[in-house]
Amino acid sequence: LMAIAAGILALELSRLLAFAAGGLAFWLAVRAVLPNANELWICFLIGGILGVLLYRLWTMLLTSFLGTLIGWHAGLTLWSSWRGFNAVEFAEAKRVMLNVCVIALTLLGVAVQGGIERWRHPREDDRTRKKSKPSARAKDKERAKASSASFTAEYPTLESELPAEDRDDSRPASQASASSSILGRMFGSKKPT
Repeated sequence: LMAIAAGILALELSRLLAFAAGGLAFWLAVRAVLPNANELWICFLIGGILGVLLYRLWTMLLTSFLGTLIGWHAGLTLWSSWRGFNAVEFAEAKRVMLNVCVIALTLLGVAVQGGIERWRHPREDDRTRKKSKPSARAKDKERAKASSASFTAEYPTLESELPAEDRDDSRPASQASASSSILGRMFGSKKPT
């Protein structure tokens, strides 16, 4: 029970930290652009609200960025230990290329995480769109119903609708065999008596 309470508190604490981090980041950004601005607490509140509203995006960006950084550092360290390659000189010489690669892989990670999330938990709109779209089997059933309706309208299936000489009076009209009456009517054959 204590673990559940701690987990719930951690989730709420992460939202609180997202509010504080978003507010602080927005406040620092506005302060850098407008150094003489007054009433920066409004910027803190706006940034905090954006931090909470975009919580999922921020967490995806943060996890993707951290994963990319750890991956690059591990890869460069591994490469330098195997090949006798100086990773520090390489990083200093190719600084812009490494930064662009980190940004690109971070955005790719966010896209992959968003795709996985959407695949695991489709929105209600996607579910109703898939349900409302008729399948090939449903279309075939509709065509079969339409063709049988036109065939039934053309050829009566109840023996009560048949001429008197074609009727089988030994059974009720509701139990009449539709196929025999239709075939008899189509080919003009009379039933044996």
